[in-house]
Amino acid sequence: MRLSLAIGNRLLEKSCSPSSQDVGIQICDAQIRCPDLAIDWGPFIDGDYIASDPCAVFEVLSPSTRPCDQTKKHGEYKSVACLRHLLLIDTDRAEIIAYVRGEDGAWSSRTLAGLDAVVDFADIGFSLLLADAYRGPTFRPRAILVMPDEL
Repeated sequence: MRLSLAIGNRLLEKSCSPSSQDVGIQICDAQIRCPDLAIDWGPFIDGDYIASDPCAVFEVLSPSTRPCDQTKKHGEYKSVACLRHLLLIDTDRAEIIAYVRGEDGAWSSRTLAGLDAVVDFADIGFSLLLADAYRGPTFRPRAILVMPDEL
């Protein structure tokens, strides 16, 4: 997956910057989450590992983290007032669930599937073609659980 490179290249001329797992998102006073990738409008302060004005969070749904990313982290990130985008990225197929906070504060979601799908970050000033984010991997078919009484 080339997500970090694809996002970083699109932000070169922007006043925001990407960060990886070494910068956390403050959920509440006592909790910090470190997403796989984030976009922060705030200034980078050397030695400070908390994003000061995060606008987008990207979580890669690996088999071991998928349940937590889709439930607990999902709700926690949505509670961050300045966050506008939350993207859950599937690793088994070219599919992204994009959550966007509207001007009224309400969240909406959209599932984008296929390498020709595009995620729009109009408020940041770029869009992302899934083919650029997924360049490299090949997808194996998902296993299907068959119950013994279905054989």
